[in-house]
Amino acid sequence: MKLIKTCKDLIIIDRVLFTTRNTLLLFCLTFSMTITAQDWHDLKGEWKGLTRSVIVGGDNGHFIDVESLKPTFSEVEITLIWNEQSNGRYIGYHTSGDHEEVIIGVASAHNPDIFHTVDHNGYSMGTIINENQFELCYTETNIENGKQLASCVIFERQK
Repeated sequence: MKLIKTCKDLIIIDRVLFTTRNTLLLFCLTFSMTITAQDWHDLKGEWKGLTRSVIVGGDNGHFIDVESLKPTFSEVEITLIWNEQSNGRYIGYHTSGDHEEVIIGVASAHNPDIFHTVDHNGYSMGTIINENQFELCYTETNIENGKQLASCVIFERQK
């Protein structure tokens, strides 16, 4: 270890540390800017999946045959089509049988593998599994008519 003998040595060491610190700071800023410049997932297109649902209180448009006041397990095939996307924001619609409704979503800027959606009466949280699969877990509750719904579906991209 070299001892500092003079003021000149101290100034030289201080400049080296200052330069090193600034270089590290510049590197960190550049690296963090690279991380925040998102590569948003391309979700445009048609996706299909089968729900795993628990329903109380009956039909919400997708589950026509359920009219029970006790919790009931149910499944229904859903098609989701994302028509538009921009910087992790998504616009589309989902259908099952004759029922169709608009769905909108937005991806997390911190982690674009997570996104949130909403339709006219419920909310979902989505997770990207890979470029051809994502999962949406949906919840809906309606105090006026006592309906409740919890559902998850793994959607697969249709080629």
